[in-house]
Amino acid sequence: MPSGDLDAQIKATGDDIRALKEKLKAGGISGKQIDKTEEVKALVAQLTALKEAQAKGPAAPAPSAASPPTAVGGTKEELEAQVKKVGDEIRDLKAKLKEQGVSGKAIDKTDEVKALVAKLTELKAALAAKA
Repeated sequence: MPSGDLDAQIKATGDDIRALKEKLKAGGISGKQIDKTEEVKALVAQLTALKEAQAKGPAAPAPSAASPPTAVGGTKEELEAQVKKVGDEIRDLKAKLKEQGVSGKAIDKTDEVKALVAKLTELKAALAAKA
């Protein structure tokens, strides 16, 4: 049942937010600073999207996964710049998570990294199609 899946995803995302906030707090970051971190912002945005999808009914719960293909495009040079930018974002996010004590495998499992890697994959596919 789709709403059951959404309920589970909402609960899991909420749990992820709480766990991340606890980890950041243990690392000495204050509450207001925690809410400003890209990781927390991304999870909150994901949670908001899931709740909106739940309110709309049995629609697909991943609007972020549906929107990047329409955003992918432009000239070869623009795509190359986007690939570089997203690659840099991934490296920066991984470095930040590593500094916070998250291990390599756990870093790759975070929703933020997964979303950026998916975006990078789409951009690379679009770039390959231009070649």
